[in-house]
Amino acid sequence: MPTERFYKLPEEKKKAIRDAAMEECIRVPFEKVSINKIIQNAGISRGSFYTYFEDKRDLVRYIFSDTADKLKFFWTKSVVTHGGDLWIASEELLDQAIIFAQKGKMFQMMQSIVLYQDFDKLFAEIHGSNGVSEEKGNEILEALYEVTDKEKFRKIDMDSFGILVSMIMGCVMESIGWYNRHMESEENIKKIFREKLEILQHGICKQ
Repeated sequence: MPTERFYKLPEEKKKAIRDAAMEECIRVPFEKVSINKIIQNAGISRGSFYTYFEDKRDLVRYIFSDTADKLKFFWTKSVVTHGGDLWIASEELLDQAIIFAQKGKMFQMMQSIVLYQDFDKLFAEIHGSNGVSEEKGNEILEALYEVTDKEKFRKIDMDSFGILVSMIMGCVMESIGWYNRHMESEENIKKIFREKLEILQHGICKQ
């Protein structure tokens, strides 16, 4: 993950690097992504790049992790707004993710990365990475756990809650994948997502 030196950069400079990386990942297949193009468009030197990141894979790990953190932060605020209701807030999370897909380039980049032949390995690296972003992600998860109304849950310790959050986030990302590939209408995507939440909340087997 990025070095402390990267995190100390002004927000404008971090955004320039992030935007340049996303543009390059959308422009060409991941194996052809050029660090030279990224640093040229971001206005930094090659030496500076390597003081921030190990390589282009490290940069991509940061972008994915940072985006997930932003969505979880939005999710936490939404849970508070709805009096601890994780499920209503999860529907709003999907709405926000669709806005991300409509207005940003993050999900265009994701589509391009998914086509990368070693995507499974890269995805595992993203989820298994260590560093400042993972620590921040854990802090956000703890904050989400803290504000969620846990009275209606049968079992909701931090470990099981973390699994639940991962499952909901997985459903969100799958829904956005469908949205970007025009496999489903926005209305139908939301309908299917609500059905998935219903199963997560109440189960599917007879009691």
